[in-house]
Amino acid sequence: MMPALHFQRTGTGFPVILIHGYCETLEIWRDFVPLLSNHLDVTTLDLPGFGKSPALQQPFTVDEVADIVTDFIKSQHFTEKPLPIGHSLGGYVVLSMVARYPDLFAGAGLFHSTAFADSEEKKANRNKAIEFVNRNGARPFIDSLIPNLFADKRNNRVKTALDIGYQTPDSTITGYAAAMRDRPDRSGLLSALSANLLIIAGQQDTVVPEAVSHQTAGLAKNAVFTLLSGVGHMGMLEAPEACAMAIVSFARKNR
Repeated sequence: MMPALHFQRTGTGFPVILIHGYCETLEIWRDFVPLLSNHLDVTTLDLPGFGKSPALQQPFTVDEVADIVTDFIKSQHFTEKPLPIGHSLGGYVVLSMVARYPDLFAGAGLFHSTAFADSEEKKANRNKAIEFVNRNGARPFIDSLIPNLFADKRNNRVKTALDIGYQTPDSTITGYAAAMRDRPDRSGLLSALSANLLIIAGQQDTVVPEAVSHQTAGLAKNAVFTLLSGVGHMGMLEAPEACAMAIVSFARKNR
C-alpha cells in the first residue's frame, strides 16, 4: 500500500488540483495559490519522491504515478468533479489520469505541457540527464536545468525554483527522467476527450515550444488556449496574475 501523498488544501468553491512539474514540489505554487483560493477550492500535492511524499520503487511509469494521484483524489471526496491542472511533468500525469478515468474529472489543464511522447532526440537527452546525475549528483543538474526554464534568467524567481529543485533526491530525478522518456503518446486522447482542455503556454518556452502547444490545442475538441507573452516554462512564477485569471475563468465555465 502506497503511503499517503503530502498535500495542502485551501479555499472554497469549484475544486482544482495543481500538480507540480519535474524537480519541483507543491512549494512551487506557494505564492500562486492565494490568487486562486478566493474563487476556488485549491489542492496542491507532492508527487511521489518529491517534497514530503514517499518515493516509488524503481522503475516506475507515469501511469503508476497517475494511479497514486487518482487514489489520492478519490480519498478527498470532492462534492464536484475536480479539475486537475499539471505543470510540465504534472501535465503528463493529468493526461494519464483523464485517459484512464475520464468520469472522475471535469476536464484537464496543461500548464506548459504536451500530449506528445518524447521525440528520439528528447529520449536521448533524458538518457544523458540520467548519466549526468548518476555521475555528478543532483545539484549541478539543477543548476543547468532551472535557469533555462525562464524567459529571463535574471528573474528573481529563478532562486525560488532553484531552492526547491535542490531538494530533489538523485533517484527521483533519474526515475522520473526514465518515466517521462517511456511515457506513451496521448495525442489521440485529445480528439476523443469530450471534456474541456485548458492549455497555458509560454511564448518563450524552450521545453514545450509555442508551436507544440498550438498543435496540442488543435487536436482537442474543446480547447481554451492562453498564450503568455514574455514567459518561458514557469508561468506560475513569471506571470502569476495572468495564469490565475486563465484558470479561474476556465474553472467557472466548466463546473
